[in-house]
Amino acid sequence: IHMPYTGRAIFHPSNGSLLLEDVQESDSGIYKVTVNAGDRESLKILLEVLKPVSRPRLQSSALVAQATGEVLCDVAEGRVDTIAWKKDGQPLPPDRGFHLSDSLSVLYLRPAKKSDCGSYSCNVSNGISWQETSLNVTIAGDR
Repeated sequence: IHMPYTGRAIFHPSNGSLLLEDVQESDSGIYKVTVNAGDRESLKILLEVLKPVSRPRLQSSALVAQATGEVLCDVAEGRVDTIAWKKDGQPLPPDRGFHLSDSLSVLYLRPAKKSDCGSYSCNVSNGISWQETSLNVTIAGDR
């Protein structure tokens, strides 16, 4: 057993299984198993190791009526597969948010209106976990 698997991989010849301990995202990839029984059959297995997503952080720019404003959703850890926005518990259409990267999404309020006041939630998920954070948004101004 070669680095970086030394001390983490245990092969069981009785049933051909391989136990990999302390898995990390870098262990993701295609593993090939070859059986030396006559005609040498091989099998490829895809291993995907995911880290749970962390709770997203929400922050907003200074929100003033009739000006462009934005609410940012940022995730520090874990690969993010989907980011969804809600206002007052109701899903917002995907075209309201813009994904700058896999872990950062921006919700644009342009122009910001008093009706945009409310509780905004950002829901992030991947294949093994999801997290959601809410932020109360207030629009300053008289319109």
